[in-house]
Amino acid sequence: MCIRDSGATFGSMATAVALKRSLPARWSVLVPAASISVASLVNVPSMRSGELRHGLVVEDARGDALEARSRAAAAFAVGAVTASRILNGCADLVVAPALVGAARARGWRVAHSTNPAVTVPLYASLCFATLALSTPLVCSLVPQRSSLGAPWLDDGVAAELRARDAPPRVFFNKGL
Repeated sequence: MCIRDSGATFGSMATAVALKRSLPARWSVLVPAASISVASLVNVPSMRSGELRHGLVVEDARGDALEARSRAAAAFAVGAVTASRILNGCADLVVAPALVGAARARGWRVAHSTNPAVTVPLYASLCFATLALSTPLVCSLVPQRSSLGAPWLDDGVAAELRARDAPPRVFFNKGL
């Protein structure tokens, strides 16, 4: 196991234990979502630390690769990927318990103790439905091929664009 995996695991477990001890029982259904979010906050930047250090390969508006690599584009890409992983991971960990809680509040017998034969298929169906809906939605929030304008560009990248007489915007693949 890598150090970055250990960091994500430790952060996730520490978050889960701390929240489980400090939150009221009715909010404990959100502990897995918070735990997964912390794991993503640690894991994605550490996996892509090389890009953050050295920058991403960027292209000009014509699609020609630039010699300079952009650390600003890497920071944007890592932030966008982290946010999308958190949103996608939390979709079924927040929506499914909320819907089951709402059903229970309306008198439906879906709690573990009253009708356990319904609970597992219900949660599995809700998780499948929320993931089927949320994955394309979250992926569409930030396109795979992203761009950054002049105010956000690194000095070397901006200088190379000026030398090429290209528009002050770079394009790059944000990754997954």
